[in-house]
Amino acid sequence: MKNIFYTSIVVLSLCLISCKKKTETSSTGTGGNGGGGSTTGYYGFLEINSSQSVTSGTLSTNSSYATAFFSTSPKVVKDFSTYTKVNGVSLNGVFYKYTSWAYDYEDTTGTVPTIPSTWVVNGLSSIPSFSYTNNNPMPTFPNYALLPDTIYKNQTTNFNISGVTGADLVSVSISDASSHICAQSVSAGTATMSFSSSDLSTLSAGNSCYLVVTCSKDNSQTFSGKAFNFPIKYNLSKQISIK
Repeated sequence: MKNIFYTSIVVLSLCLISCKKKTETSSTGTGGNGGGGSTTGYYGFLEINSSQSVTSGTLSTNSSYATAFFSTSPKVVKDFSTYTKVNGVSLNGVFYKYTSWAYDYEDTTGTVPTIPSTWVVNGLSSIPSFSYTNNNPMPTFPNYALLPDTIYKNQTTNFNISGVTGADLVSVSISDASSHICAQSVSAGTATMSFSSSDLSTLSAGNSCYLVVTCSKDNSQTFSGKAFNFPIKYNLSKQISIK
């Protein structure tokens, strides 16, 4: 099942569906980064997420999941008001099931998604049928041991985000026990990210607070004239104190 914690923090994803099918043009593809990304948005987001946490300096076992979301019109981010269904979705031969509360397709078998990742979509209506193999490696964040245990609201906090591999973008979010969040994103390759006292002023002091680093890589591909994104994301969380 999708890790609900990561879904809420980072914010703001099959059995074949027997129905009368309208078949669109089918196309296939294999590759890595499609480059550039779409300026008008995507008709689907087929993504793989990998998550770990740090507790008392120890890194947890990796947990991975994948989701597929489809839209009736191109969107830069997922917009649940425009979701649409397809006749079927599979990843590496595992069929995904539509989940009504999340408006996406998810694995219900407990199979861990792996890379290379081959998506096969049996299209319906505005979504074409296609298959695509993504060879991009999962992003990594090696400097988790340098993340702070405590953040002080009255001073600037610097995060060492150097050494990231396989990502285009690095995001850092800080949340308090009342679900207040402050976040920033920078291009991968940036060595340091800074949060000023002004940035941190919206957060409440406490011990049950979380720091999440997300390293992500978009991968835009076009099928039947429509853009789809195949992002891969690595999420690392750490419980911290805010004073």
